[in-house]
Amino acid sequence: MTGTHEQDLKFIIKLDTERKKVLRVSLGWTMADVERAIAQSPSVTVEEVLKVFSQEEWNELSLRLASFGGSETKTRQRQQASQKRLVTIRDKSIVTLNETIAALQEQIRKDKKQIEINKKELEEQHERINEQRKTILDQKQEIIIQEKQIEIHQKTLNENLQAIKKLKKGSEILIEENEQLRDIAESQNQTLVKIKNFIMSTIKYIPNEIKKLLDIG
Repeated sequence: MTGTHEQDLKFIIKLDTERKKVLRVSLGWTMADVERAIAQSPSVTVEEVLKVFSQEEWNELSLRLASFGGSETKTRQRQQASQKRLVTIRDKSIVTLNETIAALQEQIRKDKKQIEINKKELEEQHERINEQRKTILDQKQEIIIQEKQIEIHQKTLNENLQAIKKLKKGSEILIEENEQLRDIAESQNQTLVKIKNFIMSTIKYIPNEIKKLLDIG
């Protein structure tokens, strides 16, 4: 039985060109389908089949199976091609998605780095602002101290001005008193001169002690 099967296979292989053509043209098979069909080892022998089917039934069944195999193979090929296109599209989509993800990750890395730089700059600016604020507060405190000192100096100046006014007024009083004393002294001198002249004219003899007292030569 095995020998008969091997002879059938050899017969098919011997006439493969003609039979491939029949299968390809009449049944819609491709050459690759024919090659795969011929290379496929059957799981049942012809004798086993003929025990169940007559030769005419087997011939009819073989043609039906061959026709079905061709159309089914085409359908499966189209499905495989469609699936292959879908896989290709998905692969391209996955590649594009991976590239997009990689680009986003790179952008996130750059943004994160820039955020760290900006954060550091903000911290430095905040530190400078705090230093400037401290300087301004120190300057304000210094201004307050200077204003207090100015108030004290102004008060002292006002007191000095009041003292100067008082001294000036006292000086004016002293000047007036000196003028009055000068007038009194001049009046007294004039009186003394008159007394002296009177004495000189009325008294001929004047002791030396009196002359010295009256400053008479």
